[in-house]
Amino acid sequence: MKKYFLMIFMLLLINASAFASGSLNAGKSEPANLVVYRSKSLSTAGYWDLSDYKLPAKAVITGIKVKWDYFSSLSNQRYSGLELYLYNQKGKKVLLKNNLIGSYASTDKFNGELPKQKWKLRYKVKDFKYEGSYFAITPQLIIYYEFKKDKED
Repeated sequence: MKKYFLMIFMLLLINASAFASGSLNAGKSEPANLVVYRSKSLSTAGYWDLSDYKLPAKAVITGIKVKWDYFSSLSNQRYSGLELYLYNQKGKKVLLKNNLIGSYASTDKFNGELPKQKWKLRYKVKDFKYEGSYFAITPQLIIYYEFKKDKED
């Protein structure tokens, strides 16, 4: 009986496809600094064009993270309620889940899609201590992906 199970296991192992995974750091958006002056208004947009990025043909997204630095024209500017919106090439808009500690947000709402496309990011702030001052973030896009490696690959 053990030999029978061992033979089945070996056949399954031989026929199994392997999965590989990786991450793509797309760097800063274009333009690098996304600016807003008033609370509750959308910032300027930042773009990443990954259409021609070298990735395996069968790569699909398993997660996305956006990290950022921020700065203001006022050294004592305070804010609350930062909301980041990521758009794919087809215009699908997703509110990123903002981490409470650290300057990054993530989503799994694009899982299964191709990473090789155009991306756009905008944000807004619910409340500023001082309205009308220059406030900007410098976002960085990171895409996690996996791909199925067939016997032919």
